[in-house]
Amino acid sequence: MHSIAASTARRSREAGVSVNLVFLLARIEQIRKGDKVVMWYLSGNRDETAIERPDDFIINRSNPRHHISFGFGIHRCMGNRLAEMQLRILWEEIMQRFSRVEVVGEPERVRSNFVRGYKTLPVRLHPL
Repeated sequence: MHSIAASTARRSREAGVSVNLVFLLARIEQIRKGDKVVMWYLSGNRDETAIERPDDFIINRSNPRHHISFGFGIHRCMGNRLAEMQLRILWEEIMQRFSRVEVVGEPERVRSNFVRGYKTLPVRLHPL
């Protein structure tokens, strides 16, 4: 298995997602008629060849919008700017009320090959 596919498989196993599918990556292997292909959304922004240290939260990345979460080109998500605006407003409101948000427990991830989301993330809000 190619290193990118192996890396994706490893991360998927760690996230609790079944990995009994054959990974076919168009830029690595030729996809022939009849081959089964899977969209593995979980690994979309985790390609080390495209994103430096993809699993690290780096607040000052040089190009933070260089990801595929909302698609790109003709397939760009119409709700992209709305989602960004909602997040900006959410954090503006949080920062007006709290001095910091402290993570106080281990996160519990959603078991999915579609989204790498959180089911729970215990936090403590510190008032201003």
